[in-house]
Amino acid sequence: MLVSLQASAQDSSSHRFDGMSAIEIRLIASQQPTSLPGDASKTLDSTTSAGPGTAFLRCDLVELKGHPLHQGEFPIPGEPLPGDTQARVEFNQFVHSTSFRLLNESGESLENITLDPPGNQTASSTYQGGFTVPVVPFRIAASGQDLNNQAFEASCERLYSPQSVELRLDPENALVSAGDYEFNGVITNHGTQATFNFSASSDIGITVTPSSDSIELGPDESAPFTLSLVIPQISSGVLDIAVTVIAEAEGNLNLHNQASSTLWIERFEGVFGDNFE
Repeated sequence: MLVSLQASAQDSSSHRFDGMSAIEIRLIASQQPTSLPGDASKTLDSTTSAGPGTAFLRCDLVELKGHPLHQGEFPIPGEPLPGDTQARVEFNQFVHSTSFRLLNESGESLENITLDPPGNQTASSTYQGGFTVPVVPFRIAASGQDLNNQAFEASCERLYSPQSVELRLDPENALVSAGDYEFNGVITNHGTQATFNFSASSDIGITVTPSSDSIELGPDESAPFTLSLVIPQISSGVLDIAVTVIAEAEGNLNLHNQASSTLWIERFEGVFGDNFE
């Protein structure tokens, strides 16, 4: 299982006071909710486009996650599993008369799918709908017209590779203290019997150790695992560390999947020079 960690500074609006000095780290899933129409904080997804100015901003397979009173649709943590899935795409402008299809790795059409705009809108920058995951690698493509009735063709660069192994990390959201930390994971094999190898690494010098180097699983079997690491302290500011866990089948490099989480480390200077968060 490969674990990569990436760090960057972030602001945080969540602070906990513990006397005049405290430090905590938040463990939270790194997948972010897909953008809503008109969201000014959009970021470009890896996409390709052929047409006059229309392109995908986001192109995600999503799942409903969170507590019952605070749920949202988040991108799936890795590759899709067999069965039904939900797709949510976002363009860089409003489009209409739009049709969607799945392409294979060579760009040939696999099947048409139905993604709809929200409500009864006839034009939108976001579309969503469900389909059955094909058995071969695929990407989402679209054709339609922009608000100037200019035709466009666009396809997502992201190529999804359906897998029969599933990885989950738990908890997805947690507050922990600096020092030794361990969080749990579950691997599930939805295919034939296989041995899945784990490895762990960190690109910022933090050693991440899995509880086992490998796990053998039969059809529809699951097994728990843990990841252990030492959470660092920082002198001030905010540090976020993206953690990605990958499992790969022995003797079959095409059978793999991943799950991701993010650590947030916070430490702020108070008005009287004391640290707080």
